[in-house]
Amino acid sequence: FGGADHNRTVTLHPLADQNGTVQITIHVSDGVLNAQKTFDLYIEPVDDAPRISDIANQETYEYVTTIPIPFTVTDAETPSKDLILSGISTDTLIVPNENITFGGEGEQRTVIISPQENQFGTTDITLAISDGNNTIIETFSLTVNPQRDWDIIDSIVTYSDLEDIWGRSANDIYAVGNGGSIFHYNGISWSKVITTYDDDFNAIWGDVGMVYVVGNKGVILQYNGYSWSKMFTGTTEHLYGV
Repeated sequence: FGGADHNRTVTLHPLADQNGTVQITIHVSDGVLNAQKTFDLYIEPVDDAPRISDIANQETYEYVTTIPIPFTVTDAETPSKDLILSGISTDTLIVPNENITFGGEGEQRTVIISPQENQFGTTDITLAISDGNNTIIETFSLTVNPQRDWDIIDSIVTYSDLEDIWGRSANDIYAVGNGGSIFHYNGISWSKVITTYDDDFNAIWGDVGMVYVVGNKGVILQYNGYSWSKMFTGTTEHLYGV
């Protein structure tokens, strides 16, 4: 209440998210006699904007899609399932807009973000939630950390399935596979190692002086730097590691 003497005022504050007609009665008393007056107050509804929970800044790596990032959406009038979601990236070279996808249902939603290949850096991601009339946004940053790309040193032309690779250095690498396949890389190109063996090889390992290859039916080969020879193992079990 406000005002003074004969001229008074009353101010009414409706509760949030409430509308409709309410009856208001004002009582006046001088301590002996009382009077009252009743009137209706109509609270007109308005279309409230949706709400979205806060999303923390995110981080991932080059080539790595984010985990589903959870958030919640609500609206006083519109069912959560009917809200319209969209995503915008400030740097579409790092994250194209079409690489922002949504999941979940109702109030519980998720967003998954897939960085573009061979791109890294930081971009701002803005999620927009609309009920058709009002739109609310939530913005967070996504940092895509770089990863070292693999270098293609050379291709091996072979009709065999290669099973394992091992090397002493970048200029001394071996690869083995089925049908007696042993290949060597000298830092420039791959070449096939000629042996008299046609066993299926599964693994290779070595040290400064020797190289060992194991395979099916208990086969073990050793290389002393000059020639390959088969070692006696006394087993016909397939060997997969050395």
